[in-house]
Amino acid sequence: MLTFVKMPRDPFLDADHFLNHLRWQGGGRGSTGAAALMLYLALLHNANVKPTWDRPEAGRASLTYSDLRSITGCSRLKVQDGLQCLKDFDLIRSITDGVRRSQYAITDFGKNQFAMMPCRGIYDEKLRYIPAFHSASLRSRHTLNGMKLYFYFGVMRDGTDNLAHITHRKMQEELRLRPRDISPAIRLLEELDLVTTHAERYDESPHIHHAYRLRGVEPRKHKGTTGKTALG
Repeated sequence: MLTFVKMPRDPFLDADHFLNHLRWQGGGRGSTGAAALMLYLALLHNANVKPTWDRPEAGRASLTYSDLRSITGCSRLKVQDGLQCLKDFDLIRSITDGVRRSQYAITDFGKNQFAMMPCRGIYDEKLRYIPAFHSASLRSRHTLNGMKLYFYFGVMRDGTDNLAHITHRKMQEELRLRPRDISPAIRLLEELDLVTTHAERYDESPHIHHAYRLRGVEPRKHKGTTGKTALG
């Protein structure tokens, strides 16, 4: 299994991007949105990087509902609804012609604009499932908000210091999150060991800034190797 996967960035950077449509209420998909994001990452982890005899195009994942349930901990119904959500927003499409088992093609896979998302580092020791996803409750709005932030941190990660430098105001504007929902969502990501929060002070500024690092992405690139000042 790879240490990271290359995720297409465009679906998460458009003015009316995918994450904006995932909301807890008001027809925003609710828990299905959180399941969709978990499933999308699982599909990315299992997509072929190069063409093979059974997957002639790169970016295809061959997984059954049972496989996806095992990896993410989602119920069969949530797997079904989550995959449909990804299809509705054109993040994936089903491949049915000439294949023996379900295949899903990831839209824009392999494009130059990509984000590095964790792979091996968030799985269990035997690389069978993602413990954080099994532990998260799809009945909680914090899981949906946390997953939205998780993907946004990945998209906005700065490759020079391996951190996503994003203010709460930016999170509100870009992800349509309510101010009171941001801190609980970040705490959930920390509790699930998916994200580490860093407090920083630049130069002589008295202000403290927060930045976010995804566990499992370039683990050797951190404050000790990039040279920036961190607090705490």
